[in-house]
Amino acid sequence: MGTIRDDVFLGTAEKYNQKLEMLAKMAQPEKWTYKKIQDIDPYRILRNYIQFTYNRLDEENKFISSADGKFRCMNTGLLTVYNQEIVAIFAQNERGGKLPWFFNGFFKETDKFFTTNFSSLPPLADYCDNVKDLIYDNCLELNLRKEHIIDDNFERFVEAGYSSKELISVLLDAAKVTLEKKLKRNFKLALPFYYR
Repeated sequence: MGTIRDDVFLGTAEKYNQKLEMLAKMAQPEKWTYKKIQDIDPYRILRNYIQFTYNRLDEENKFISSADGKFRCMNTGLLTVYNQEIVAIFAQNERGGKLPWFFNGFFKETDKFFTTNFSSLPPLADYCDNVKDLIYDNCLELNLRKEHIIDDNFERFVEAGYSSKELISVLLDAAKVTLEKKLKRNFKLALPFYYR
């Protein structure tokens, strides 16, 4: 399994951010960063999204190559405001001893560069094999990993005004009871997420 950082030369941070800015303008409006860092890193969410989408598509072997093998393409999963697919295209890196691919940029499915090199759209990433994975099963026990929740994120609790780990543990137990009651009435409250 490759990752985008193992496979692709993305260019300088400045050039890559320019490409992300183009993508953000091309795609349907979305919030692409966190409020606290929007001035210093306006595309943090978008950058992570592209990275993890690339990694997942690599796991699923869902890249397509041009007929001459000089380019490969992935479906970003994003759409333009006119509902056109947005793809990322990578050129074969001809410099020896370097990463195998060079990032060209983001393109709409109707852009000439895409249609000249590819005859079909690459498939979307899949994150589950069974639709049941998307629905909370209230027959199962909700297990809180308190060590992870509290110890690995303690600074977040302190920022919120809670500095006692014992108090945080009690509050988590109370929240679990309330959440289980709500989930038994509406299974759609629990959202699945993909973790690689």
